[in-house]
Amino acid sequence: MPFMTIIEGGVSLLYCNGVFRQANLYHRNGDVYAKWGAGFVRLGAGGATSHPNVKWREVDTGNAGMWRENIHRVEFIPAATHIEMVAA
Repeated sequence: MPFMTIIEGGVSLLYCNGVFRQANLYHRNGDVYAKWGAGFVRLGAGGATSHPNVKWREVDTGNAGMWRENIHRVEFIPAATHIEMVAA
């Protein structure tokens, strides 16, 4: 079982030292991660990430689900879960 699950169609716009980069999105235990080099950075609230010099500007999870900023992190809610929450 992989530790990170790709968010199909999910992309983010990251920047570091004035350089912008588009990165694929992944999720694990509800947290959203973006591919950065050979690893990943966790997306935090307000554009922060787990790397002090990397920030995120935009996030798009496509049709795979929705995202929201929780207190200190960005959460991913898969489409099936989102539909169940709306229907309840």
